Amino acid sequence: MKTENRLLTKENSTMLHGAAILMMIYHHLFVVGNGWCINHGVSFFDLFNAVNIGKAETAQMSFARFCKICVAVFAFTSGYAMFIQLDRKNKGEPDFREMYRYCLKRLWSFFKKFFLVFVFVTVVEMCLHNPYEFDFSPLNLLLNALGLKADYNATWWYILIYYCMVLSSPIIYWLLNRFEWKKLLLIIL
Repeated sequence: MKTENRLLTKENSTMLHGAAILMMIYHHLFVVGNGWCINHGVSFFDLFNAVNIGKAETAQMSFARFCKICVAVFAFTSGYAMFIQLDRKNKGEPDFREMYRYCLKRLWSFFKKFFLVFVFVTVVEMCLHNPYEFDFSPLNLLLNALGLKADYNATWWYILIYYCMVLSSPIIYWLLNRFEWKKLLLIIL
């Protein structure tokens, strides 16, 4: 695939990430209702509750549930960017050693940021909540610190999936370039 003919530019990707970030914030704030909003007011979405007649959730909650599409937006744009970067690095036959070196560098960059957030959030959790609420055994602490488990913060469920996607991207890149006529089938799968 020629990177010069790509449809998704860096600017478009940045705009998609901005929209996905807003959707992620909205999803996490309002998926369980109006709990983070003014308790004695009327939300803008409460005006549309007639749409949800017979359902237990409000229009606000339905929209918040829809906003979970942000995960797919992040996955798609990250995968597309990964493909472009691997395509730039590989002229001709793919060099798996170079591709995995790039992937591990990318994961290390992500992990350093995640670990800082992990330490901060875990310390805050320990200070604000009952520390006996969580399993702080050395193995569980290590698995959570590496992002392999999400016991301390359920919103970190995606980190392990991200690791798997980044580590499998050189193989996916090779498959997409090796079997030109099967690209559409592989993309759909």
